[in-house]
Amino acid sequence: MKVIKRDRRTEDFDIDKIKITLIRAAEEGNVPFNNSDIDTLLKLIKKKIVSDFNGMIYTREVKNIILEELRKLGFDSVANLYENYIKQ
Repeated sequence: MKVIKRDRRTEDFDIDKIKITLIRAAEEGNVPFNNSDIDTLLKLIKKKIVSDFNGMIYTREVKNIILEELRKLGFDSVANLYENYIKQ
């Protein structure tokens, strides 16, 4: 799976980058976000990306999937923090 960046470069999809960003965003907002929550979320994100996209995905689509899954699981505060964190 390749990710197409904003500047059109491509790189390999790396679920660990998403994990690190989510943890940092939650930490900045002092929001409790345990390992079980993160693992569940990452599995859902990866499953959606792999099943819905054929080998290539844009970063904005990854972001939208992350936000969608966070909100589905009731992590609205983490979704808001994530959105603000990635804008920095």
